[in-house]
Amino acid sequence: MLLRWFLLAGWRGVLGLRLGPLHDPAYVHGWQISAAETNRLTLNLDSWLIEAVNIIDVESDQVAWTTNVVYRRRGARLLWAFVLPIHKLTIPYVLRGAAARRAPSDRS
Repeated sequence: MLLRWFLLAGWRGVLGLRLGPLHDPAYVHGWQISAAETNRLTLNLDSWLIEAVNIIDVESDQVAWTTNVVYRRRGARLLWAFVLPIHKLTIPYVLRGAAARRAPSDRS
């Protein structure tokens, strides 16, 4: 729960991302679902600084997470350079937590 609030504060306060409704099925933690396929989920958000796209691919027992960032303003690259190490630590942590919470029937 603390991590979730940390992420929300960073997305809103640091990156200025305009989150959608947190409990709407068309969003994941405020990120808009722009495409949902069998093995791929694409999430989008933007702000006056950046446009961010997360693409999550699931194959068997592996997950690939790709983040694409478009810089809209001067200084956005520097800000992302500050945020990137946190992003690189957080995503694997979140994915490990999600894997640990899988339903027992999903486990091999």
